[in-house]
Amino acid sequence: MEIEDLDQFMADPELAQLLEQAKISDDIFDVVKLRENQHSDMLAWCLNPNEGHSQGDAVVKDFLVAAWEESANAAYANRRFFEVWRPAKIRTTSFGSAFLTRELGVHIDGEGTKGRLDLFLVDPLNKIVVTIENKAGRKLSEDQLKDYWDAVRRQVMARPAFKDYEFAFVFIDRELDEHTDRTKAGSKWVVLDYSWLKASADRARQHVARSNQSAQLMMAYCQRQTDDWQSDDERKLVDTAASLAARHERVVTRLKHLRRTRITSWTPTLMAGPDGDLLRFFHQNEHACDSLVEGSGIAAVAVKLKRKRPELAAHHIDVFRRWLALGSDMSDELMKEDAKPEWPVYISIRRESPEESDEPRFQVRLIWTRSAFAPHLDEDEIRSCLEGDFPELAKRKARNVRRIKIGGVTGAGTAVDKALEASDRLELLLRACPAAQGI
Repeated sequence: MEIEDLDQFMADPELAQLLEQAKISDDIFDVVKLRENQHSDMLAWCLNPNEGHSQGDAVVKDFLVAAWEESANAAYANRRFFEVWRPAKIRTTSFGSAFLTRELGVHIDGEGTKGRLDLFLVDPLNKIVVTIENKAGRKLSEDQLKDYWDAVRRQVMARPAFKDYEFAFVFIDRELDEHTDRTKAGSKWVVLDYSWLKASADRARQHVARSNQSAQLMMAYCQRQTDDWQSDDERKLVDTAASLAARHERVVTRLKHLRRTRITSWTPTLMAGPDGDLLRFFHQNEHACDSLVEGSGIAAVAVKLKRKRPELAAHHIDVFRRWLALGSDMSDELMKEDAKPEWPVYISIRRESPEESDEPRFQVRLIWTRSAFAPHLDEDEIRSCLEGDFPELAKRKARNVRRIKIGGVTGAGTAVDKALEASDRLELLLRACPAAQGI
């Protein structure tokens, strides 16, 4: 980065716009970045039907239904639990007596080694106990999870007070996707990501719209954990950051490295030059600078997409912090009319490597959402038209959302090429499909 690069960046009128947009937020989670224990505290609050979030036991039901959907290969206690607790029973049962306990201490071996399990959901009327181990930035091995399962079996399940209870074991991983090897958690745990919180976020948003402000915190937390949500203010911030990052690539690249520099390593020489100016700017405007860095990878993809396909309609590229959606004319035609419409099928590009990585990696995927198809269309017939090219669609048909891996690539240009190839193929298949034409 040369001084001229920094001057052009600092003089860019859109930078002043970004700095103001970064200050606009009524979301506490724009300010507070939660650690693992704090995520568990928030989950305990969300799942407690007697807390002041105004959702009662609805979040418990969302959670149990999501766990049931992932229980096809369940074994041991989970198999017994989910044979009894199926969606119909879950949705028609009251869990008003349920409560949560946090970080229950257990002995995990015969040598006195102690461990702490994140959450226990206990309902004394329905006689159920769900052990929840929450991973947020922490690695857990199959052996650790087996030790935890054994500890609960010996120290909780074996107690006379729980003689008639059904037990379930659920492992939650915020970074999980459809292609994560879930067998690493072993056969004794059902594995979930955080996407089941989307229903809770949608429900809380409706409460807030009805002036029920007690649902504000629930809405803010749950929607923050889902990958496909951003507020209007955040969308404007992301768009501005992406535009700036694309124009001032050398400055943003330098910012990626400098923001890791601790003040204890500052020197007079460093602070007297352009790097010093950029460092001071970063510490004075950290939220805005983080947006620039986060958006730089996806911004590069969006810019290359527009250059490669200048005829692409602007609304067919929807940019988020770490990913973008690539729509098409057929994506529009298949879409259900709604207050907040979404494409039922499209291609996505998601950045997988950290922002600081010099060689960004991207994952190209086909996204399929059953509930987003227009009601007059036969979603199953449309699916069958695509299964030849996307065979993974033939599996797990009961799921509302499928994220089908097309391929992982290195570099924004390669990601664009792969995504456009997949999008073109998808468009041809849909145009050739009678069911997609409503026939």
